[in-house]
Amino acid sequence: MQQNELHIISDDEIKTLGLRVLSKKGRWHDGPSPYIQMCDNDGVLEDETYTCHYEIIYMGEDTPELGNHKKGFVYVEIHFESEEYSSCFQPVINELLKNPELESFTWRDYCPGLRLKNSVFKLNEHDKILQNLAKLKNLTIEKLVQTYKDTVAIKDNWKSSFFLEPGGRKCSSKRALSEFYREPKEIYIVHEKIKKKLIKGIKDNSIKIKNEAPIDTSTLSPENLVNNINYIDLAAKTKKGKIIFFEIKTNPDARLCIRQALGQLMEYSFYPDTSFADKLIVVGPGEKTIEIRKYITQLKERFNINIDYLEVKP
Repeated sequence: MQQNELHIISDDEIKTLGLRVLSKKGRWHDGPSPYIQMCDNDGVLEDETYTCHYEIIYMGEDTPELGNHKKGFVYVEIHFESEEYSSCFQPVINELLKNPELESFTWRDYCPGLRLKNSVFKLNEHDKILQNLAKLKNLTIEKLVQTYKDTVAIKDNWKSSFFLEPGGRKCSSKRALSEFYREPKEIYIVHEKIKKKLIKGIKDNSIKIKNEAPIDTSTLSPENLVNNINYIDLAAKTKKGKIIFFEIKTNPDARLCIRQALGQLMEYSFYPDTSFADKLIVVGPGEKTIEIRKYITQLKERFNINIDYLEVKP
């Protein structure tokens, strides 16, 4: 490994997770600790100060311990890095910490962070690091990104939040980003309500999958790991052994739910060169109209995809 850059996972692997690289560098003022900083593919979280980002960091053997980070180990984390506004991120951190799999830490007094519990690795544990990043991203990205992307008012605020720093450099306002965290985040709540109602409906047989045998409820697997890097919202087997993937979206328009979920379901099922699922189901609160039924039929017939849309109100 080069001393000034971390090469634990490749850029292509990061892209596969729906993330992109912001920076690959090394901190040298307190010892060699190279890192990879990442944001969402759409760049909603991106600004030139890396205010909120995913990070893989290696604490070199000559690095002093910092914020419960021990030298010689790799950590997979989310950093909320802002000297002036880090306290503004506390509400979203508190919300995410309701998930018992996550824990918080402080990198420095201006940089709180989150990570999965027991997420300390050695340099050669490539697969574990990649899977940990995938899980961390899947447990948090909905909260951090989708709210901004799907809410028009926040989009407008985001677009208007650019300013020119002294010297004319254009960047995103840290204050504007922190204000987003003060907004109520309904999407995450709606997503979880739909998931709970879906599982309950399958268990009590009030939700049935068209043209399929009943689901074996003992096989219901929320946040199921597929292709070693992604987590599907729900996976299950029918009593005839067919595997079904369910991807939940919260948009009230069924068409947009299908748009948002289709690419994910295709990747979850077929990447890199296999077939994990026999049926793909988009789940959302929008009505399954005549137009949506026709659209699903077109997808099935023209592309030979066994897909359906399931309406589940939160």
